[in-house]
Amino acid sequence: MKTCYLHLGFHKTATTSFQNTCLANRSILAKHGIQLPSFLDSKGKVVSNHTQVIHDIYESIPKQRYKLIKRRKKIPGRGTTIDTNTLEWFQLLEHKNNILVSGEGILKMSLNSIKRFIGEIQNCGFEIHPFACTRPPYAYINSALQQTIKNGKFHSIVSLGVTPKPAIISGPESNNRIPNSLALIKKSEKFFGSTMTFYPFSTATKYQEGPVAFMINEALGVPSQGFELKVSNESLCNITTRLINCLNSASPSTDKQNLRKIRKIIDQNVNSDKFLLTEEEFNSIKPEYEKIKTKIMQTLGASHVDEKVKFSKPLNVEDINKALNHCPASLKKGIMSSEQYQALA
Repeated sequence: MKTCYLHLGFHKTATTSFQNTCLANRSILAKHGIQLPSFLDSKGKVVSNHTQVIHDIYESIPKQRYKLIKRRKKIPGRGTTIDTNTLEWFQLLEHKNNILVSGEGILKMSLNSIKRFIGEIQNCGFEIHPFACTRPPYAYINSALQQTIKNGKFHSIVSLGVTPKPAIISGPESNNRIPNSLALIKKSEKFFGSTMTFYPFSTATKYQEGPVAFMINEALGVPSQGFELKVSNESLCNITTRLINCLNSASPSTDKQNLRKIRKIIDQNVNSDKFLLTEEEFNSIKPEYEKIKTKIMQTLGASHVDEKVKFSKPLNVEDINKALNHCPASLKKGIMSSEQYQALA
């Protein structure tokens, strides 16, 4: 039976690095009998992350059009990138080789879409081997907070130095929700049961050649020797994360290009300390953290929650002003007029 290796790439587990490495070394994977899809973006470039394409195929394209493409019938109007990718998907499923699909957002589709996606693969004679790496809960909280702040979201539990005391709310729209991977873990097990393999990310990072080589060797069963490993790391440092969060509190940004410029300006003029919660911030969420930790341990085992809980030092006015001295006046004004800065000052 053919195998579909399904990489579900949980948050901040070298997902982008794994995807870029697989794309850059697709000829080596092909020699080992694993075919990658040639999905295209709107500019005609092959993408390494398959999330959006799978979403388009199973959630966006009209069902009638989907059926016409599947039957290789002529479709009305001009062909689109989605049409091209849908045809590529059906051709991939007809392939005699094993295939690899990678997308950290595949499980965020609706339940019906996921069922269709899985059913289509299985009906084409594939056995699905789903896998993902998981971060322990505290590491996940820090990395998810940093990533969503980077993308323009405000989190009230992240301060400039004076910690607000928010109630912990679980709703997805709350700005003080504690991020965790429990929902995705449960969803994975619901659809794949015992066939789902979870690797502790701490195990992957201890691998001699790093987490990407670990996944290639362990999950795909392919020796990573000869692979050109691609490493992608775009994390923000501690003070940059906190200043961006402060800006987001005034007006959550959807202008990612502008955010990138601001991040670059701040990053060039501050130290590179890793973003971590302060001890006070952690204590404000500790009860919720303990619940998450217990549930993950009960579901996946102790190796998936084993970690050292470390903290960053609270910032002071001098730290912040030093960073702001190199920033444009409008940026400086936006931060200094915020409630967080005023509370600190």
